Amino acid sequence: MLLPNVGAAGQARLANAAVLVVGAGGLGAPLARALVGAGVGRVGVVDHDQVALSNLHRQPPFVESDVGRPKVAALLAHLRALNSAAWLDGHEHAADAAFMAAQVPRYDIVCDATDDATTRLLLSDACKRAGRSLVSGAAQGWSGWMVHFPAHPGGPCQRCLHPHMAGSPAASCTGAGVIGPVPGLVAQMMALEVVRLLLEPARQQALESTLHLWEGQDMRLRGLTLRASLSCPHYSMVQEGARQGAAEQGVPHHG
Repeated sequence: MLLPNVGAAGQARLANAAVLVVGAGGLGAPLARALVGAGVGRVGVVDHDQVALSNLHRQPPFVESDVGRPKVAALLAHLRALNSAAWLDGHEHAADAAFMAAQVPRYDIVCDATDDATTRLLLSDACKRAGRSLVSGAAQGWSGWMVHFPAHPGGPCQRCLHPHMAGSPAASCTGAGVIGPVPGLVAQMMALEVVRLLLEPARQQALESTLHLWEGQDMRLRGLTLRASLSCPHYSMVQEGARQGAAEQGVPHHG
């Protein structure tokens, strides 16, 4: 509240916000903790897995006594101990298309903390249909990335960034390995991006975004501009809608 670009008004904006975190692993668990600690008033967590001993090096705030418990139940217990005033939604459910179509519109911003290609695409599609910003991240080995897919229908989405993701296996931390601090670092970047978007909601309607690439072995962070792909089905639908609207008004439209 002491920060001039936050203040009491900004903190109140965070308190009135609702954020959905899909995935409660190496990204989702520390991300949810950071959001609750920042004062986000309502945080939802989606996961259907259990805490495993091999998770603990990269999945704070889980501890040995949580092993075998559902991740959602264990995480919500830790979050309540951190901030008893937070409104917490626990969803011990697979993030399938029907579930996400029902849940995504209930939140202001959605966070993709999953490591499954199919789930990532379904979640991105649900956010585009609902007009919700999606903050997505990934970590593997020594590296990771984070990006905001804007709510604007003409902005980039997961299909623009990964046009060949559908049907391809995604390497996970469990299968490929990861240095413990890397997911936590990406999670903090995601949390900071969510806070920025809540404090500056106009940024959620941008037509482009920045893909932040982190390489831990040389401590390097790079940013690449990301725009909607001309071949993306969501972008094509926006263009077609613009053409139809222009035709109805007798205005020529150039895509």
